[in-house]
Amino acid sequence: MSETPHIIDLAEYGPSAIEFQRLMAKRRWRANGCQLARSRDVPDIDAQCRRYFACRDFVECGETQAFIRIANRPKESDTYTALHDLAVNVLARD
Repeated sequence: MSETPHIIDLAEYGPSAIEFQRLMAKRRWRANGCQLARSRDVPDIDAQCRRYFACRDFVECGETQAFIRIANRPKESDTYTALHDLAVNVLARD
């Protein structure tokens, strides 16, 4: 990635270590040594992607899914990161 993502406002002294870890996880980032890396965790299907969206909203949607009840839960952490990024960067810009 060529530019540093705006993840957390570190104005003044910044958050506590625990709050910093929580904010990073909420945005699907983690510390990997001295670098930032995307989260490898697979969150709960009802985890919030943004204020208005949960992961379930993106994978259990549409008439066909409602009728057939297709088991469509992602298993890879990268899928959840992509859903999070979609919700944050495209659908819910506030």
